[in-house]
Amino acid sequence: MTKIELLSIIKDWGIDVTPRTIQNYAQAGLITVKEKGGGAGIQTEYEDYAVIEFLIAYNLMNNNRFNMKITPEEVAKAKEIFSYIFEHVAELKNRNLVEKDSFLSERLNIKPKDCLVAQEYLSLYGEFIGDKKFSTIAKYLTQFYVKVRWEAEQ
Repeated sequence: MTKIELLSIIKDWGIDVTPRTIQNYAQAGLITVKEKGGGAGIQTEYEDYAVIEFLIAYNLMNNNRFNMKITPEEVAKAKEIFSYIFEHVAELKNRNLVEKDSFLSERLNIKPKDCLVAQEYLSLYGEFIGDKKFSTIAKYLTQFYVKVRWEAEQ
């Protein structure tokens, strides 16, 4: 998908952004680039799911339910956590809560706010694609957030 196609779809969602915004999101790792363009009229191609990634990132940074400032770096971390969980969901499903906690802690170095942002990332992803299994994972991240926050305060 080209930048123009991506902008058109985003505009259909009622969000008016510039091509530079798309470029900034890509540079920050918030949306996935399929093939990087270069000079001589070669356009950058974005993955089809970059639309969902954009909408999630935009909502997190501009309209999140926590009413907190979320930076592009924090959204990128949430995307990393989401991707990791998504890739390892079968492996995580077969673990108890304590094993899941250590599995994520050791591999992702998650801080309390990371849990909240990742939880919201998962919830928004589930809403956009209409799949409720992501809300279950999001609930787990909420429990994990409470544990990590408690440990950080000790």
